[in-house]
Amino acid sequence: MYRWVCICLLFFQGLASQAKIEEIHLFSPQVRDSFALVIDAGIQGSHLVIYADAGLILGERVRTFREQDTIFQSDTFTFVGIKHLNNGRSYRRRDFILPQFDTQSARKPMYGYADSFLSFLTTDVVSYLNSRFKPSSKTLIGHSLSGLFATYAYLTKPELFDHYIIISPSYWVNQYAALELPLPKPDTSLHPKVYFGWGSFEQVNQIQSGLIRMRTKMETAGSRHEHSFWMHRATTHTSVIPRCIRDGLYWMYTPKSPWYFYGIDRFGP
Repeated sequence: MYRWVCICLLFFQGLASQAKIEEIHLFSPQVRDSFALVIDAGIQGSHLVIYADAGLILGERVRTFREQDTIFQSDTFTFVGIKHLNNGRSYRRRDFILPQFDTQSARKPMYGYADSFLSFLTTDVVSYLNSRFKPSSKTLIGHSLSGLFATYAYLTKPELFDHYIIISPSYWVNQYAALELPLPKPDTSLHPKVYFGWGSFEQVNQIQSGLIRMRTKMETAGSRHEHSFWMHRATTHTSVIPRCIRDGLYWMYTPKSPWYFYGIDRFGP
């Protein structure tokens, strides 16, 4: 009898958690496409966590983390995923890869329009969420190509978010063009925290070499923004995602340091 009571309670808790999820569609005139916002809403004034690739593995891992972590299940956090309504794997190249203006040829129709997507994120997504939730802080999470985009957002519009979690970014795209962008100018009113994480098995896919170059760039320039670089042992491009989500959010929102977790090697300050 006790076992069936527990099963029923878990079942209805699951229904309650699912009922919190809503999906709304937005058309972006900048991108000329429609997107879905997958919203797991907290209370007004909550911390806002926005993640890209809501329809792919990053979205799955973020939602699993939200369901399982006792701290981040709290209504003081609102999680919002941005999902492509069309073929997300193809349209990621359009929306997350940096624009290239150094060639004489016309821009490709489905490649390198991160500037348009950033405009959509700024004028439509963030403005809507700001008016609805009045968040006390905002965090952006990106992985792989969307990690490349999160870096682009940080370097070109650092004031848009308070925190950035950048997981295994694809800096190698377009011959490491992202690393040629200047770092944000010093601004005493901005105090973003930027977390970079990747797996130790990513030496062969150029992820680690790109991150080491980014770390060197930030250290050489004397970046005043708080940042940390973390390599997770025995993890791949996809298996590292849950660890980076957890450790990045804990580093930003709790007193517990990522040093607490097993299997992390720290790079940089």
